[in-house]
Amino acid sequence: MKKISTFLILLIISMSILFGQAKNFGIMLGTTYYNGDYNQFTPFNLPSVGAGILYAHDVSKLRTLRFQADYRLIKGPANHTFTSNLFNVGLILEQNFMPFSNYSSKKTFKSTPFFMIGGCFLFIPNTNSTVNLSIPVGLGFKYALSEATTLSVEWNYSITNTDIIDEPGIDVNNQKKEIKLTNDFFSFLGVTLRYNISYEDHLCSAYR
Repeated sequence: MKKISTFLILLIISMSILFGQAKNFGIMLGTTYYNGDYNQFTPFNLPSVGAGILYAHDVSKLRTLRFQADYRLIKGPANHTFTSNLFNVGLILEQNFMPFSNYSSKKTFKSTPFFMIGGCFLFIPNTNSTVNLSIPVGLGFKYALSEATTLSVEWNYSITNTDIIDEPGIDVNNQKKEIKLTNDFFSFLGVTLRYNISYEDHLCSAYR
């Protein structure tokens, strides 16, 4: 209950700050996979769907703060079958390598790679724990399709504080494996499309 209350307080504060600024909404779609007790090293082992929605605010030409809610479907390898539904909600900071803007300017670029890091509340239904934490870290590349839309490709690796993502794991003999080697991690590779519904506020009235 304490974790949930803290989450709600942070959510209200974040929304009040972000929605008082520019209005950039986005959707994301891609693939996700897991690393943990049953898949410690193999990348893109049994990739599954990942999707989400976000609200982003450009703090400056170099930084973007976004509020994100996403869903990840995680599957275990064939000899340790399991399926977990993950729900992530939190804040992510994007640090651009170059000054970025959707508007033409001599001092900015319409495309740039970026680094990202954040903090999220991780919900895993049907497990012994209701709320956990994850820290997504990754890289991406964004491109301004127009003055209102931005397309980005990103990969991120979420570090968690829990070892229960693979809790429902079953071995080939239908016996639950009791392996507790390391905390679980999950990755996401996908695309994000953002639309700024207030972009006309930046246009000169003579061109409207």
